[in-house]
Amino acid sequence: MLNAFKARWLAWPLLALALTGCLGTCCCWNWIGPSPGLAAEDLSGDWDGPFGGTLNLRTDGTYTMRDVVLCGESGRERGGSPVSREGTWRLAEPAFLTPTQAVYFDESELGTSYAATSDDNLFYYVGDRDSVDLCHFTRPG
Repeated sequence: MLNAFKARWLAWPLLALALTGCLGTCCCWNWIGPSPGLAAEDLSGDWDGPFGGTLNLRTDGTYTMRDVVLCGESGRERGGSPVSREGTWRLAEPAFLTPTQAVYFDESELGTSYAATSDDNLFYYVGDRDSVDLCHFTRPG
């Protein structure tokens, strides 16, 4: 059974940990900042495909892909034949403390894990997401 001295001795470290965690979270949140919260305007415009072709994203949620050659088994090798199609796209809601924001296309053939960041980076994961092999679209010029 705990006596009053031991109970107080245990309470102070627990209180200190709780306060430090709370203050640390508040301070870190201000330092890290919220998720980027991209809008369609941030990604709209032309993007060069990883191995040629263009992807045009429009603010109305539609896209046109012309002769885009996607990545193969890795982000460094060329995939199959050029892809041309039109469809719709949308941004997912920003996730808590995540620097990327998911981008969804209506065509499953376009890949399953597209993402964008606030520094003009549009990419998708190739293969296993744990391998961090990315296939990038870039802005022309």
